[in-house]
Amino acid sequence: MKTRMVFGAFGLLILAIVSCIQAASPTAVDIIKRSRLAEDKCCYTGHLKTTAYTQQGSVSAEVAVYDNGKKSRMEYVTGPSKGRVILDDGVHVIRLDASQRTAFASEAPECPCQMDLLLANYTPTLQGNAKIAGRECYVIQLKPKSPRDPSKRLWLDKKTMVALKTEKSGANGKLESSTVYTAVDYAKRPANALFAVPAGWKTVHPADQPNTLAAVRKAVGFTPIKPGYVPHSYRFDNYYLRNTPECKQFAGLRYTNGMNTISIFERKGPCPNEGRGRGSCRESCAACLVAGNPQVRAAQRSLGDLAIIVIGDLSDVELKKIADSIK
Repeated sequence: MKTRMVFGAFGLLILAIVSCIQAASPTAVDIIKRSRLAEDKCCYTGHLKTTAYTQQGSVSAEVAVYDNGKKSRMEYVTGPSKGRVILDDGVHVIRLDASQRTAFASEAPECPCQMDLLLANYTPTLQGNAKIAGRECYVIQLKPKSPRDPSKRLWLDKKTMVALKTEKSGANGKLESSTVYTAVDYAKRPANALFAVPAGWKTVHPADQPNTLAAVRKAVGFTPIKPGYVPHSYRFDNYYLRNTPECKQFAGLRYTNGMNTISIFERKGPCPNEGRGRGSCRESCAACLVAGNPQVRAAQRSLGDLAIIVIGDLSDVELKKIADSIK
């Protein structure tokens, strides 16, 4: 009886130890979910290096970052955008132009992460541990279930779940962009004034951004056409309007797979710059729409008097297939 009791107690002890080990070793899915929740809670200041890779080479910039959990501020210290300041409150992105003492506000370009859709289309795996900016991190690979989609690696701070390094690769496996923090300080809470437009500056707000079919139809004067084909991993997100300096107003349709997005822009009528030595409407408008993001690709076509531009981090073949399916 005593022997059985001893072995029984020993078995319970082993079970308790195993349970503790399992509790201390979260799965990749647990880590991803926790990181999403941490985005709206962590306050910190930091310094990062961001790099975009293209066929012509790479372009890097150093950026000072301030985040209070709800809002962020990015100050470009070096690189092509040196001096640029970007504020983001999750709904609007505001570019501060010191030369004009003007704040230009626009709708946040990306749709928010949809965790259920992300996990339906990507398989997270825990690849080990690493140190970034002196902090212990989990290394997570987000591998797409579809070979058409890009992939991502994340280095997540074990204590705060903040992504201290990211690498995004295209569907072809080539590295497209990376960001890495060289320093991060969670004890230094950013001052609220950092997230406000400076006193005395002019703020240019975007026009109303309707996100229903009826409102967008009224704004552009035609019914936006959905494509007959999008990759099966993508779900329709919403309608919206997009303004460009050159080609004015587009009807926008956005699709997402939880991490990546496909944007379809449609405009009726001639381009304001047509015949002025700057190329056709579709060429100049496409250039406007992809400006500042060298990773994305675009497919363009016309349908009667409708200009159609499809933008996304997909192969040229897939983008053209989407564009051609708009009838």
